[in-house]
Amino acid sequence: MRFCPRCRFRRSGDGSCRPLCQPQARGLKLGVASSDNELSIRRTAERLGFAAFLDFVAGYDSGHGVKPGPGMLLGFCAATGLDPAQVAMVGDNKHDMHMGINAGAGLKVAVLSGTGTRETLSECADIILDDIAALEALLPIPSDRQSA
Repeated sequence: MRFCPRCRFRRSGDGSCRPLCQPQARGLKLGVASSDNELSIRRTAERLGFAAFLDFVAGYDSGHGVKPGPGMLLGFCAATGLDPAQVAMVGDNKHDMHMGINAGAGLKVAVLSGTGTRETLSECADIILDDIAALEALLPIPSDRQSA
């Protein structure tokens, strides 16, 4: 069995690793904004092995306000130096999408893995994915891997 040296997750048969490793490997920033408390988010990230890939974590108690307000996404921007228009906000419900809208996120990506449905999310999302694994195809290719 082969493991990715970045995320320690088992690689698939084609040598690729899990989606959480991909954003960082591509030079992108990754954050979690949740309606849970920050300590629970951090413990879950540690337990599932992706805490090292997070540039930002916000829960309802982190001082950034709550969804659907813009505070968590704007806090991510402040922590990473990004403008909201440069951020793709990924979520699974209308509160997530409205946070992205209220903060001015450049892209609102809905995934059908939570409480939202295609019908409820289509009015506020730019893109709807059946599964979070499809997100990788939307990520930009690093400049060192682009063909000349």
